[in-house]
Amino acid sequence: MDTNIDRIHKAMHRIRKYMDMELQSSTITNHQFFLLSTIFREGGCKLSYLAEKLQVTPSAITVMIDRLEKSQYIVRTPDPQDRRATIVKLTADGEKMLKQSLRERNEIMGRKIAVLNEDEIRLLADLVEKIADTKTDEQT
Repeated sequence: MDTNIDRIHKAMHRIRKYMDMELQSSTITNHQFFLLSTIFREGGCKLSYLAEKLQVTPSAITVMIDRLEKSQYIVRTPDPQDRRATIVKLTADGEKMLKQSLRERNEIMGRKIAVLNEDEIRLLADLVEKIADTKTDEQT
């Protein structure tokens, strides 16, 4: 089993390295992609929620959000429920950038998995989702 775990770890590392290399020319970083995706999915988020999701400090998330705001991908609005809090929402440019980045990422991954047939791709997706969705003792 340890040999297989080592093989999985090494393969995942090579895939991540490939993705990172291919995305070097991308206009947004992985963290920015994650933030835009989360904001899009949630319809708007508090900065504290984003910091928790990305597992960074509130000051770090503020710097990241500042960059996205400067690029006009997000806009900050006061939280109507809490005057001390701010909600960030995607702009039209932010949605456009998110869709473009998702297309890029899908094309890159598509090239990598092109060696698989449809059944193998479906099986791979099922297995990766199963692993991702499994809670460990540390997560409970």
